[in-house]
Amino acid sequence: MTPSDHPLVILCVDDEAETLAALRRLLRREGQVLSATSGKEALAILADNDTIGVIISDHRMPVMDGTTFLAAAGKISPGIPRILLTGHADLQLALDAVNKGGACRILSKPWDDHDVIQTVRDSLYRCRLERENRQFAITIKEQRDQLSLCNSRLTVQVQAQTEELRKQLDEITKLEKKLAAENLQLRAEVKTYLDQGKIIGDSLSLKKVLAMAERVAPTGSTVLILGDTGTGKELLAQFIHQNSPRHEKLMHKINCAAIPENLVESELFGKEKGAFTGAVEQQLGHFELADGSTILLDEVGELPFGAQAKLLRVLQEGEFERLGSPLIHRTNVRVIAATNRDLLEEVRQGRFREDLYYRLNVFPLKLPLLRERSEDIPTLVGAVIRELGEKMGRTVSKITPHDMEALQRYAWPGNIRELRNIIEHALIFSSGDTLQVTLPETLPAREDPLTLSLQEVERQHITAVLESTGWRVHGEKGAARVLNLNPNTLFFRMKKLAIPLLKQKNNQP
Repeated sequence: MTPSDHPLVILCVDDEAETLAALRRLLRREGQVLSATSGKEALAILADNDTIGVIISDHRMPVMDGTTFLAAAGKISPGIPRILLTGHADLQLALDAVNKGGACRILSKPWDDHDVIQTVRDSLYRCRLERENRQFAITIKEQRDQLSLCNSRLTVQVQAQTEELRKQLDEITKLEKKLAAENLQLRAEVKTYLDQGKIIGDSLSLKKVLAMAERVAPTGSTVLILGDTGTGKELLAQFIHQNSPRHEKLMHKINCAAIPENLVESELFGKEKGAFTGAVEQQLGHFELADGSTILLDEVGELPFGAQAKLLRVLQEGEFERLGSPLIHRTNVRVIAATNRDLLEEVRQGRFREDLYYRLNVFPLKLPLLRERSEDIPTLVGAVIRELGEKMGRTVSKITPHDMEALQRYAWPGNIRELRNIIEHALIFSSGDTLQVTLPETLPAREDPLTLSLQEVERQHITAVLESTGWRVHGEKGAARVLNLNPNTLFFRMKKLAIPLLKQKNNQP
C-alpha cells in the first residue's frame, strides 16, 4: 500500500476540551480525528504521522497562537490544507492567517456545521489529489529511469536488438501519424455536428430506416446506405457508429469522389517511402488508422476498378498491403458505404465489381427523399432556423402558414441540403421576427422527344452526360467513357452539335 492509499486523518487543535469534543463528533464521518490541546502537542503529532490530510486550529491558544502554529505546521508538511477557527476575526487577523500561517480558509466561531464539514471535505479531497499527483510523479520518474536504463543496455546489444529498436520507433511513428489523422477527423466530425446537427424527423418512412439502423448497429455487419444527394447519408452512418460497440473510437470518413484517381489506393491503404515518384515519406492509410473503429466510404461508386479489388480483399479477409511494400497488414474495421448511384446498374455497365457489390450490399438502407416525408419539413425548418439563427445572430420565431405550405409542396430536388440553403437565404433577407421564404423557380419541362430531330436528341443527351460528369471528358469518370466514345470523337461531335467548349477548363487532351 502506497502512502496515498492510507485513509487521511483530520488533526484538530484547541485548548478547550469541549471544542475538541464537538469537532470530533461533527467530523467523525469524514475520517479519523486526532486532537491536540496545544500547538506544541500538535506539531509532535504532525512530525510522527504522514497521513494527516487537514489541520483545523483555534486561533487563541496559550504559548503558541493559531497563526504561529499553522506557520510551523506548514514547514513540516507544506502540502497539508490548514484551517483557522476564530471567534474574533478581523482584517489583520485574516491577513496574518493567510500570509504568515498559510491558512486556506478562516471559519468563525460559533461555526456553521455544514460549512465546517464541506470545508474539511474539500480540503481532504485537495490533499488526496496532491498526494496522488506526487505519487504519480514518483512512479513516472521511476518508469522513466527504468526506461533510460533499458535504453542504455539496448544500445550495447547485438544487431538483432538494434533492429528491434528500429521497429519500435516505426510503431511510435505510426501511432503519432494515427493520432494526427484522428485529430483532423475529429475536427471534421465536430464541424459536421455544428453544421448539420442530428437526424431530425418523425415521419414513418424515416422511423423505419432508423429502426433498421438500430438493429444493424451492434452487429458489425457491412451497411450500404442509398439515397439521393442531401438526404443525410453521412448522418445516418454516424448514427449507426454511435450505436455500435465501436462508438468510443472516431469514425473515419472518406469521400471517394474527392480523392484524385492516382491517390485513391495510397489514401485507403497507405504507402511506403519511395513507393512512387513524390512519395517522400511513409503514409498510413485510412484502413490502418481506423483499426477497431468504423470507416465510411462515401460515394463508393466512384472508386476506380483497381481500388475496388483491394477493398474487396479487406472486406473478405481483413488484409491489405501498403503501396510499395509486400508486407501484409491486418485490420478490424466495420465498413459503411454510401452512394447516390444505382450500383446494380453500374455493375451491368461494367464500372463496378459484381462481387464487391454483393459484399457491400449485406444490409442496405435507403433514405427517403425529403419530398417523401413532407410532414417532417416544419420540424426541420424549425431546427435549421434555430441553428443558423444562432450563428448569424438572427432571431426568427414565425413563418407564415402560406410559406410553410409552399415549403411542403416544393419538390426539393436537393433534399435537406437544399432546404438548409433556402432557409439560410431567407434568414439573410428576412426582416423582423417572421421568416420570408423565396423558393426557386420551377425548372421548365423538357421538350417532348418525339417532336425533336435526331440531332437535337443527340445534343441534349451529350449535354446531359457532360453535366453529370462536371464537364469532364477524359478519364474513368469522364463523359467519353460513359458514352463509350473516343475522347477525340466526342470533341468532334460537340463541335458539330454546337455544344460549347468553354466549360471544359480542365479537360484538354
